[in-house]
Amino acid sequence: MTDRLILLTGPEETPVLSARLSDLNPDLLISTASDLPSLEAAFQQPATRRRLIAFSTGIIVPARLLALCDRGAINFHPGPPEYPGNQIAAFAAYDGATEFGATAHFMAPEVDSGPIISVRREAMPPGGTRTDYALTGYKNLVFLFNDLEVKLSNLDYALNPNGEVWSGHVWKLSDLDRMRILPRDVDAGELARRLRAFEDSEPGSLHVDLFGFRFRICPDSNS
Repeated sequence: MTDRLILLTGPEETPVLSARLSDLNPDLLISTASDLPSLEAAFQQPATRRRLIAFSTGIIVPARLLALCDRGAINFHPGPPEYPGNQIAAFAAYDGATEFGATAHFMAPEVDSGPIISVRREAMPPGGTRTDYALTGYKNLVFLFNDLEVKLSNLDYALNPNGEVWSGHVWKLSDLDRMRILPRDVDAGELARRLRAFEDSEPGSLHVDLFGFRFRICPDSNS
């Protein structure tokens, strides 16, 4: 029997996670991918059984590939079930969410909609920025992977949903772009929220359009 685990993640995570899974199950064949072309190539490799693990990636896996994962396709999402979608750390910062974390779930054709396997959450201090939420999400993503790695590396083991469900708006990049456009009558409180959530780590992202010109928010060089 040829068991193959396909690991879809970034170039920094690939050697660490693949080595860990290989240590836990030396007989497991592991293919790695970081984008859609390399993912397609990984699915071309022979396998009797397949499991896909996606870790903190923005790649949307086509439904036809998910159908080939007879031992499950599992995604590690850097946010709790209350924040499905993309760039969710920014929206959690904008909301001032009191908790944040990470979610492991089965993948489905619709983004962040499959049955949830496990969740980790932790309390967030008031006034957190997008970076604060992103770091918390990624930290809990690593902890969650550590919690499940033994089961993930054994394709005989079938993971089961824990009963939690997704909630809230599925955020998209278009939502992020929309929130970076400041209303002309923005007040101080709303500006502070948007600076914390959508300007943090990307100076000049917030802007207002007036009379055919675009004015960007930039730090005061004298401050």
